Amino acid sequence: MYIDFKKIFFEQICFSHHQIELVFPKFDKKNLSRWQKKEYIVKLRNGLYTFPEYVNQNGFNLYAANRIYQPSYISLHYVLNFYGIIPEVINSVTSISTLKSKQFNNSIGKFSFQTVQPKMFFGYEIKRTNSFDFQMACPEKALIDIFYLYPMYNTAKEIEQLRFDDSVLKEIVNLKKMNNFLKRIKNETLNYKVELMKKVYEL
Repeated sequence: MYIDFKKIFFEQICFSHHQIELVFPKFDKKNLSRWQKKEYIVKLRNGLYTFPEYVNQNGFNLYAANRIYQPSYISLHYVLNFYGIIPEVINSVTSISTLKSKQFNNSIGKFSFQTVQPKMFFGYEIKRTNSFDFQMACPEKALIDIFYLYPMYNTAKEIEQLRFDDSVLKEIVNLKKMNNFLKRIKNETLNYKVELMKKVYEL
């Protein structure tokens, strides 16, 4: 049974209960528990699984983040570290979603999702690592998401304590692109915070 199952679902990378039942209408869900114990499959969240061959491949955790909670894109501290804007190692993949805020822990790692209004759900790109495609915020939008979701960053002192690498900011952040995002959002508080950031880091 498992050999046939794997032949069908392996190329999908991740698979759900619903997908299994479409192919095997009489599938016994107890198989999933047995296969987990034998380490034939890996549980990502309730109802979503993958195969162990994928788990340690570079980029899979980012692909999985998009699949665990949909719709979502990777942003916030993870992206700032990804681009070298902040030096701290981030212990979880941080994402944005229009669904309610949620966290998931599994054998791959920690995944956190913070909710935003639908009008804020933009500014991400499709990236690829190995054979894994995933949605990730561009650095400009990751910065905006930080200021949008964390109200404490509203003074020059607080923004300075974020310890952004000013040389990286100057190299990779497109201020025109960022301003266009702000015009689209139309939020005076965000505008103020971004202007503070520009002054603090001399952008």
